[in-house]
Amino acid sequence: MWRLLFVDPDPRPRRALASEYAGRAEVLGTARATEATRVLEGGQIDLVVLEHRLPDGTGVDLLAGIKARYPRLPVIMSTGHGSEALCAAAFKLGARDYFIKPWVASEVAASITAILMASGQKCQERRNILNGLTKGQRRSAEGDRCVGRSIEQTAQFVRDQCWENLSLERISRDIGISRFAVSRRFKKIMHMSYRRYVLQCRIDRAKELMRQRDHTLTEIAQMVGFSDLPRFDKVFKALVGVPPSLYRRAISDYSPTRNY
Repeated sequence: MWRLLFVDPDPRPRRALASEYAGRAEVLGTARATEATRVLEGGQIDLVVLEHRLPDGTGVDLLAGIKARYPRLPVIMSTGHGSEALCAAAFKLGARDYFIKPWVASEVAASITAILMASGQKCQERRNILNGLTKGQRRSAEGDRCVGRSIEQTAQFVRDQCWENLSLERISRDIGISRFAVSRRFKKIMHMSYRRYVLQCRIDRAKELMRQRDHTLTEIAQMVGFSDLPRFDKVFKALVGVPPSLYRRAISDYSPTRNY
């Protein structure tokens, strides 16, 4: 059984990860860098998940210390206060992955499993690729990976919480690059604009709710992030091709007498 160390003052992400790994890994938790150091000195730890903001220091400083003393111990940075510069610094110091909160426990677990299951040969191949690049190319590759990872996590969050008002301005602040750059990179990675992606996720969720037959169309519109039914009708028809009322009648025996 793997032993994972989660260094974070907030216990909730650790609990989510522990639930994801129930019966497959022991997830230890500490809130401070000094406590993490004692845990590492006292027993076998297979991987560390590390928050950047700690009461007695920074995650980057702790990461540097871990890599100096335990160079082969994999570390994942997980922070709600990140930026592209922090992400690049973490990768430069040897972090194996980087997640911006809020993240999905299953995705972090998948990354942990992939890292711990990876063969030494594959790890060496990745190092050889980076070592063959110039310093500037490595910095660019690290930055691209950070931004790309952040975009993918943002897309996952939108899928899971499509009713949230997650603006490009907020994403820009979280990632640490301009709004224009976020928009351009999002479209390149997801093959559609950010606005179109948000609307598509909302409409997809609305279609799921229609199949459940538990809510009126007005309720569904509000549940997926639309403030009024006319706006919902317009977007739904534009993306699906028919109004939501016709779509609902086509997929279910929904009673037309129920108030919308």
